[in-house]
Order: sequence, then C-alpha cells, then structure tokens
Amino acid sequence: MKREKSAVRLTAWREAVGVLEEIVREDDRIIIRLSHYSSIEMPIHLYEDLKPKIGKRVSILRTGRDYRFRILPDESSVEPKY
Repeated sequence: MKREKSAVRLTAWREAVGVLEEIVREDDRIIIRLSHYSSIEMPIHLYEDLKPKIGKRVSILRTGRDYRFRILPDESSVEPKY
C-alpha cells in the first residue's frame, strides 16, 4: 500500500470504535482501518498488539501517555435498551 496521506491521528483522550479491518505497516508507523472511519495513523510499536484483533470490534483510546485497547461485543449481539 502506498503511503496514506489522509490518515488522521487520535489526539489525547479521543477514542475510535469500530471493526478493525486492516493494518498496514509503513516506514515508521502503522495505518489502521476501522469500520465507520477512514484511516488512523498509529505508532509502529503497536502492530503486534493490534494484529490479533483484526476482524474484531475494538475501542482504541489515546490517553495523555499511550494507547489503550479493548475488545467490544459485536453490535449485533448487543440487546437494545428500551
């Protein structure tokens, strides 16, 4: 994949949620694609942590220091709250 110019970076205390569709390694960074988002730029050292999460619904939170990940239930398995 060619270098993605339109990738966004999460700022501190921002969160992105969606199905992790793709991870691409570039020189000094990775580009991830989440459903409902375009491309998100992240540090290269997170590649190994994110790779097993491809295909899963995840939440990625950038804190003031680092990134936090969690796996979320599939939207289709969540019962609506009435």
